[in-house]
Amino acid sequence: MKGDQEVVLWVAVSLFTFVMGGAVMSEIDWTLIKDLITTVCAIGALLIAVSGLSTWKSQLKGTSEYELAKKIMLLTYELQQEFGSVRNPMLRYSWDKSQGLDAQINAEMEIYQNRLNSMHGKWAELQSARLEAKVIWGEESYASFKGLETVVRELHVAVTKHFRLMRKTGERWVDQRIENEKILYTHYDDNETFAKTIYKAVSDIESYFQTRMR
Repeated sequence: MKGDQEVVLWVAVSLFTFVMGGAVMSEIDWTLIKDLITTVCAIGALLIAVSGLSTWKSQLKGTSEYELAKKIMLLTYELQQEFGSVRNPMLRYSWDKSQGLDAQINAEMEIYQNRLNSMHGKWAELQSARLEAKVIWGEESYASFKGLETVVRELHVAVTKHFRLMRKTGERWVDQRIENEKILYTHYDDNETFAKTIYKAVSDIESYFQTRMR
């Protein structure tokens, strides 16, 4: 804005000097001076308008980027809560015990299906925002979601494997159940490996997008 004002001032002074210089040899043409002043004012108004539009566009761009980064952070924290919901070891359901294992599996499966649907729904929202971020900030922003993508996939696989293992009997399947449950269930242990994986995935998002909110 300051540069535009200096240009207008320079034009005005130059024109005034030109006219007044000519006035040494002839009478001052006040109509000409009026026209020149009008022209200078018009040019000045145009330059100020262009500068103002540029500033407005810059502010609008900054605001939209801030809002997108804020949206991504919020969706990330909501997805983190969905991870906790899927991994909650507390299951409340009832089934007809006379129908055997199939009835139990079906009852438990319904609970997990609802949890997974909620998690995948939130992940779909975040995926949409992820594409928006890629348009603005490029491949680096897109790559920052890799950790969350891995957690979503591994949780889904763990739930699927859980129901397959429920039908298996014998000692040979015990180790697989133990390993799968390290992902499937929250163990409320500071040394829990999968909890650290989730924490790292969320931290990757925080590291990239919190700087875009300042």
